Amino acid sequence: MLYIAFMVLIIATVILLYLSIGKYRKNYSSIGADASSVGTRIQREERREDSRVKMKWPVTIETLEGSLNGETINVSVGGAFICFQGLPRLKERFRVTMNPPNHHALQATVSIVWSNFNVPEKDIIHRGMGVRFLEISDEDRQFISKAVTDSSEPTKKRHNSHL
Repeated sequence: MLYIAFMVLIIATVILLYLSIGKYRKNYSSIGADASSVGTRIQREERREDSRVKMKWPVTIETLEGSLNGETINVSVGGAFICFQGLPRLKERFRVTMNPPNHHALQATVSIVWSNFNVPEKDIIHRGMGVRFLEISDEDRQFISKAVTDSSEPTKKRHNSHL
């Protein structure tokens, strides 16, 4: 009889452990999905080091199917949020050309840090992706730095990321 009670206790413990792990995994995976939605922007903000400013510059993205046009929504020295329609097939690293007014085109190799392509249309304001500048000339980075510094609409300073 003691043996049966002990076995029931072990089975109950295993079931509770399994359910707890499942709940943890569900909560953990939803954090990643939520991070690309507008509602959890605050979580993402705290990971960035560089101040972002609102800048709407035309952008051309080099995709596997050809060029895609969009625009930046905000820019920092380390990266940008690029808005565009559609779901392009992109490589891990790709080239973008940004066209600020009254300045030559800025070219950079970037990587996607996050995107909201998997978020329902009703839950987002701008369809697009946050990118990190991997390769950009010193001159273009200095131009962005000056544009960010001179901007009258900085967003909250962020921490702990390379964006």
